[in-house]
Amino acid sequence: MRTAIVVAIVSAFVTVVAMYEVVRGDVSPGSKRFFALVAIIAFAGLIYGMTQALLAVIATTAERRRLEREVSERRTGDRARKPKK
Repeated sequence: MRTAIVVAIVSAFVTVVAMYEVVRGDVSPGSKRFFALVAIIAFAGLIYGMTQALLAVIATTAERRRLEREVSERRTGDRARKPKK
């Protein structure tokens, strides 16, 4: 998860810097195209990093719930779960 967050942060920074260079307008047309391409690729990296981080959070939550369920099913005596009728 840490890697996904780092990828998202670095990509966001690169996207902002590249878009600033494109919008600023005092660079050559070739440089503008280059910065626009870099911004698009960095934006794709940002989306990828955010998606991976979200999926990691979902997986962690699911694993935590599974472990809690296993612990609660091991209870015995008065604390044991009663079968549903």
